[in-house]
Amino acid sequence: MFAQSVTRAVVALSILAGPVAAQGTLAAYSPAAAKFRLTSTQKTSQTMMGQSQEFETTSNQLLSLAVAKAGEALSLTMTLDSATASTTAPTPMPDLSEAIGLKFVGAMTLDGKINSSQVTDRTGAPSTSQFAANMKSILPRLRIGAAKGGTWVDSITTTGKQGEADVTAESVLNFTLEGDTVVAGTTAWKIVSISATKVTGKGNRMGTDYTIAGDVKGTTTSVVSTAGAFLGQFSDTDSNLTVNVESAGMSIPIVQHSTAKVERVP
Repeated sequence: MFAQSVTRAVVALSILAGPVAAQGTLAAYSPAAAKFRLTSTQKTSQTMMGQSQEFETTSNQLLSLAVAKAGEALSLTMTLDSATASTTAPTPMPDLSEAIGLKFVGAMTLDGKINSSQVTDRTGAPSTSQFAANMKSILPRLRIGAAKGGTWVDSITTTGKQGEADVTAESVLNFTLEGDTVVAGTTAWKIVSISATKVTGKGNRMGTDYTIAGDVKGTTTSVVSTAGAFLGQFSDTDSNLTVNVESAGMSIPIVQHSTAKVERVP
């Protein structure tokens, strides 16, 4: 039961008028508001006490996303309007009701860097929900003025509660402006990012300490209109994590493959 609870927490760990850029180059983000549907699938395999288990988790979320002018910069607001999930794991999914209404508000630069942020619950109070750590910007970082083939690098460190564990994820993302495209009649840029993330964490379950460590590698393709509005995203991620329970002499390797799609709702 202990190991299953830890595994569930790890699975949860597994969505302004800027300066004018030259024609044919990447522009800054601009004010825009839309709803997006995020669908994800995660396949997990783990080995515990010599027994191998495989299961699948799927989720569907509806997000409201708004980028607004904030002085000389921008603000980003994302609200989780609805969420459903199912799993074939040996333990059921946690109750998602407390996640509905979570709101992420961040101060954002014109190129999409989040300088400060807060997640609140449906009452407007700072959220202590285990789901709050999953509320973060899905917008790709831009390099304003980049032309097709241009590359740039970003790094992100996030911390949060996952079940009983405090988890830190340190990511390095390498971006490429792959080219232009058209989405529902809107001209846009296709931006590809290759990410490498180091995950570390520790927690205590029913008086027993445990640690989490591993690596996550992923590829994400985002689409941003030439006017600076986010239009959608697709990501493919592979995780190799290990949960160690030193007092029990137990080491649980967990391998996950995840895909996620973010689509704008008409």
